[in-house]
Amino acid sequence: MFLVSCYSIFDPAPYNPQFDIEFVGKYPNITQFTTLPDATTNLNLLAIAYAEKGGSLMREQLSLDIPLFGLAAATVASGIYGGSKDLTLGLGLGSAGFAGTKLYLNPQARAAAYNGAALALSCAASVASQLSTIMTTKEDPVGTANTLQSLIDAASNSNDQNVASLVSAGQKALNDLITAIGIIYGAPARLEAFAAAIIRGTTTKAATGVQNIDAAVSAIRAAGPNSSAAGVAPKPGGVAAPRAPLTVEASIPKSLQTYTTLAISVTKDINDAWNNMTSCTIQSVGS
Repeated sequence: MFLVSCYSIFDPAPYNPQFDIEFVGKYPNITQFTTLPDATTNLNLLAIAYAEKGGSLMREQLSLDIPLFGLAAATVASGIYGGSKDLTLGLGLGSAGFAGTKLYLNPQARAAAYNGAALALSCAASVASQLSTIMTTKEDPVGTANTLQSLIDAASNSNDQNVASLVSAGQKALNDLITAIGIIYGAPARLEAFAAAIIRGTTTKAATGVQNIDAAVSAIRAAGPNSSAAGVAPKPGGVAAPRAPLTVEASIPKSLQTYTTLAISVTKDINDAWNNMTSCTIQSVGS
């Protein structure tokens, strides 16, 4: 059946999951990344589709390798054991024919392209999962930013130089965290662009043997830690109430210091997770 099926070893058209009717029918929103969980799921599904196609091509390659090896061995044996000239020539031509077919279809290059895409997309799915976990677990970047803003507001009128220093450090940490939160908010769209670039690049590589990673890399550079939209409000609707009640004035400096440290830590986690995208691209999609 694989001799006549779409995307088989004998189908020269490169595999593209967006044009795979069965795959798209099962996952109609496969290239739409509305949220980080959506991005994680869709990137993993795309990775699996490419991995399965690469594995299938490698298995189907045996349909060319087995007769090729057999004919080559028979050609040598015919010459050694005195086979007729016509037999030896026929076996040699048959072997050359299979070799030419394999060269034309180039299943190894196509399988390598699909496996590379699977690795890149799987790695991106891991990054999306990390960001989603950071956003929804106890690190709670938005909640941390809201509380830190409240603490800064409560301490900003103090004449104490130590408190003023804490306010300054807290404001810097808050600004950096807001920038990092911007990365998370923009991540689904950036990951969607990344997946589209990987699909285009893989299609090109499967068809021509050349893959340009600039498009995939640009999708990452466009949302690097230093280029996210600064000044984005931590959450629409204003600043939420602090997590812990601040009933004693003396508790504010200590809480401010605690949340400043937490904000720095959360910001680092977000930036570290997003920076992994560049490694995913270079290691997995390099031509």
